[in-house]
Amino acid sequence: MRIRKTASGITAAIMLATVVCSPLCDNFPLTSGGVAVVASAEKANSASAQKSVTDYSYTVTPLLEPFNEYFFVKTDNPNPCSFRFIDKSSIYGDSGNISPNRDYRNDGPYLYEDIKYENIQTGRVDGGYIFAGSYTDGGEVELQSNVSTGSYYSSTWEDTGVKLRLPTLKDDVDYLIDTYATKSDFFDNMDAVESGFSSICLYSGSYIRGELYKVGDYWGMSTSPHKDQLFYIQSPYKRKNSKPLFASTAYPYRYDSLGFPSVLSTVAKRLDSTAEVSWNEDYHYLVDVTYNGETRSYGGAGTGEGQGISNDKIKQYFTFTNNSAKLTTDSLRELLKYYASIKMEDDVPREDALTWKSIYDTVGEGSWVRLITITGIFGGSGIGYSYLYKDGDGDYFSTQNAGNAGGEIYWGGDLGYASDVWVDGRYVDAYENFVPGEKFENHHTSSIFIKTDLPLVKYKTEYKYDYDTGKYVSYSTVTSVEIKKSNVLFNYYSDDNIWTASYGSFENGYAYYDKIKEFVEKGQLDKKYLDMVTLTPDEVKALKVDRNTDAVPDKYFVYDMTEEPGTSSEKHIHSFTSTVVKPTETAQGYTLHTCTKCGYSYKDNYTPALKPTELTGVKVKTQGMNSLTLAWDKNANAKGYIIEQYKGGKWTQIAKTSSNTAVTYTVNRLAADTTYTFRIKAYAISGKSEIYSDYVRIAGKTRIANVASFKGSAVSASAVKLDWSKNDKATGYVIEQYKGGKWTAIATTKNNTTLTFTVKGLAEGTAYSFRIKSFRKTGSTTDFSEYTAIKAATLLDGVSDFKVASTTGSWITLEWAKNDRATGYSIEQYKGGKWTVIATTKNNTTLKFTVKGLKNDTTYSFRIRAYKTAGGVTAYSDYVRIAGKTRIPNVAKFTGSAVSASAVKLDWSKNDKATGYVIEQYKGGKWTALATTKNNTTLTFTVKGLAKGTAYSFRIKSFRKTGSATEFSEYTAIKAATLLDGVSDFKVASTTGSWITLEWAKNDRATGYSIEQYKGGKWTVIATTKNNTTLKFTVKGLKNDTTYSFRIRAYKTAGGVTAYSDYVRIAGKTRIPNVAKFTGSAVSASAVKLDWSKNDKATGYVIEQYKSGKWTVLATTKNNTTLTFTVKGLAKGTTYSFRIKSFRKTGGTTEFSEYASVKAATDK
Repeated sequence: MRIRKTASGITAAIMLATVVCSPLCDNFPLTSGGVAVVASAEKANSASAQKSVTDYSYTVTPLLEPFNEYFFVKTDNPNPCSFRFIDKSSIYGDSGNISPNRDYRNDGPYLYEDIKYENIQTGRVDGGYIFAGSYTDGGEVELQSNVSTGSYYSSTWEDTGVKLRLPTLKDDVDYLIDTYATKSDFFDNMDAVESGFSSICLYSGSYIRGELYKVGDYWGMSTSPHKDQLFYIQSPYKRKNSKPLFASTAYPYRYDSLGFPSVLSTVAKRLDSTAEVSWNEDYHYLVDVTYNGETRSYGGAGTGEGQGISNDKIKQYFTFTNNSAKLTTDSLRELLKYYASIKMEDDVPREDALTWKSIYDTVGEGSWVRLITITGIFGGSGIGYSYLYKDGDGDYFSTQNAGNAGGEIYWGGDLGYASDVWVDGRYVDAYENFVPGEKFENHHTSSIFIKTDLPLVKYKTEYKYDYDTGKYVSYSTVTSVEIKKSNVLFNYYSDDNIWTASYGSFENGYAYYDKIKEFVEKGQLDKKYLDMVTLTPDEVKALKVDRNTDAVPDKYFVYDMTEEPGTSSEKHIHSFTSTVVKPTETAQGYTLHTCTKCGYSYKDNYTPALKPTELTGVKVKTQGMNSLTLAWDKNANAKGYIIEQYKGGKWTQIAKTSSNTAVTYTVNRLAADTTYTFRIKAYAISGKSEIYSDYVRIAGKTRIANVASFKGSAVSASAVKLDWSKNDKATGYVIEQYKGGKWTAIATTKNNTTLTFTVKGLAEGTAYSFRIKSFRKTGSTTDFSEYTAIKAATLLDGVSDFKVASTTGSWITLEWAKNDRATGYSIEQYKGGKWTVIATTKNNTTLKFTVKGLKNDTTYSFRIRAYKTAGGVTAYSDYVRIAGKTRIPNVAKFTGSAVSASAVKLDWSKNDKATGYVIEQYKGGKWTALATTKNNTTLTFTVKGLAKGTAYSFRIKSFRKTGSATEFSEYTAIKAATLLDGVSDFKVASTTGSWITLEWAKNDRATGYSIEQYKGGKWTVIATTKNNTTLKFTVKGLKNDTTYSFRIRAYKTAGGVTAYSDYVRIAGKTRIPNVAKFTGSAVSASAVKLDWSKNDKATGYVIEQYKSGKWTVLATTKNNTTLTFTVKGLAKGTTYSFRIKSFRKTGGTTEFSEYASVKAATDK
């Protein structure tokens, strides 16, 4: 069995969804994708003369982009182990790297026979090295330096700061997903990936065949670790110095029947992390994928098989220069197919080789064989037994090569085998291994293999035409019956709870089980023949199929490579090892001789058993209703003691102590009024063995049961009533009270029907301890139960002055007077049809509690009681009850707004539950009523005579009159302010084509100003000043020749309330546009010509020149079509400044644009 990349771990691939990174591409030139970097020596941070890794240059090329497994690193660095590249941001984890491709077995570079190296010590080829990628996804990688001096495999790496960027890379699993998983459905994608994977996957690659050498004297046979594989022929030969080929290594998809399903398990987890994956129970090449409750199986293996070839058969040597041929997966796959097709001579000596036919001939009608048992996928092995027999003519064996030195797999054929079968009184499991010690009840549905009489029923079949159905109908008739002693495999049939002879148990041409059953039902055969091919549970029980389960087979043939294959156990030569078994206190010692080949053993050199002295002073120390305490004297020579109890018809260990000073043990969970038997022995340590004393037995009886229930309750401040349940096994009861430092009997009943007793003359609010025991008189003997104890308290003084202190619409506050004897108070509310504790105080000084979360205008019931806790017992007072009602609701809404500089208007919503409202104002340091309405429909009130721009506090409460009673709601309060003086002298200070600047006079009483613009059909705040000294604001981003509306108001903020003035409005218009273009150019040494574009919105233009420190008008046109003006009389070679503005006349109004300026110079 060959497994590619076993280091990845099949279990890890399934359970942890890890992957082995492999490259793949369809068509990639070896030189593309390379990234070069020349590292600066300054980054090495080293002043030493020794070169740093940053002193060299590097070109990194993925060998099969976009895949991440192998790279060619071209570099002048002579030491490939001194550097690597780290990928800290890979999607495959933070441990991605590109490192030297090392052979850990030889502690050197991994060398390939189809590459010609410049230096085999370092693996240098074509000016660089082959590096292996691990969990990298390309992108940015960083050069690291190896700062260790020891083994490469314990290297310490340091970042150099030198970084380079690779193309985006991926592993072979992501390539499969990206290439084939193009569907929307999970299982459709799994099917597509499995199909695509199968089309490109090879089972294995080829290699250079090493020298054959012999490691043992004999051929042998082994079991398989897989249910669907049966046995292997194991060769005594191995190969050494086999060499890898780069062609095989570089091809990414080489997976056998374990690797292939492992890849698909990772595909499933990456397609959806909620998918669950597990190995298929029956087929080793499948995994079961469960998604959204549906399970499907996926797997397989690569096609074809590689082989070992000789060096002269190498067809292609790989190079890594810029002129090298392209490396593609197609070319690699074809090359590997070529290597697999080469006819290599079989160099394995076959003269004494083991064959399946020779095994078939040896085991005959059935025999045990001793063989190698493989107990794990990756090679755990031992010696075991299997059962084989002839199951055909011996001319058909389905086999397959296994390994490279003559091994074979047996898949099935004429060599019969036991699998999940009871045979010869032993159980053989589904892996064809005899498992000692198994019992039939543990495998009661397994098959049963026995030699028994088998009816061979010959019959003939005729076909007759049925005119009713228009079809031919078959009719079978028995022609003969012969009885033959045969090997028969009986399989379990759960529907009828029987075992029936398997189809393969019958010879060709004879009726099998179902046909025999048909003949019996039709009356053509006697039922005895059906009974012969059927086993009932009673018949199986009589067979005692597990009768030899603890015995190793004593007759067998050897195939475990220790002797000539097929050697019978009678001719077996034993090879013994001896073990001395020391005596114990119950068993004698001896020497055990065991054969290392077959397991046969015998004993001799017996020594007498050891025995310490037995225990003394064993007794029952104390008795309980459900327990007994055992005691004994210390045994000075003992390590400890073992206590056993007789129960269920046998002795059972119930305790083992590890010290000889612990000389009591309490047995719990016993039944009352019952006798139990125990035995105790001491033990000591002798070497690695324990030695024991003789047992000492003792019996003890538990006490009678006590009453099941015992409780006490206060009946007054000076009395407690005790009650208990009837004990049918008792004659009467003894009641005791703890007082004066001891227990004192206060009553003894003369029958078991008196079930209550009142204790009087007790102190108020005080806890007392009481206990009861049952007794039973039998003749002159009185048996007592254990005690059952309780604590009970008398009543405490009640709570006084319990009242409703205050209410709101959702709260009720309760108050009460202090009870000096109390520990605290328990307050309860009646809700949901029962009393519920809503508060328990921890002290007696908390005398108030507010019940919250209540409904308005609703009556609630409460009760309170005091409690006192002492000695673990709580005494309570009687309850005191009270009712309280929450206030009626207030208005839902209450607002205030300024109506003038001296008045505020208050508005509120209607309260349907109110008779009227009380409105109050806070003034002079107190609340003063302003108005009381006589109905609930008056919903407004204006407060006059107030100061200008001032904030005031108001509140309102609703009231309701019912007869002579008036109920009030809570208050709702607001603040409202009167109007402030308005803004004066609000004006447009200046305009441009896109700006308007607003100005206004200072308002000394204001905090600031709010400016708004009318746009989009509504007024929008465009500025709010934080002080009253900002008296100007420029509105920008406006359109030219457009009128805009603005408004302003002052505001004053004090006490959390803002008072506003009335608005003041104004309109402003932006200037008309100017000419779009204005230029100047020299026309002579004394003249400049000015040109401008036409302004359709203008009536004419004004042209000015800057001279003598001011602007002077040169010309004013009378129309907008004059677009040039020549300025003469200028100085030679001098630069002048000019400007132009457009104007428009409308009636008696003239509007001007902004200026446009230009500089122009005369000729020199």
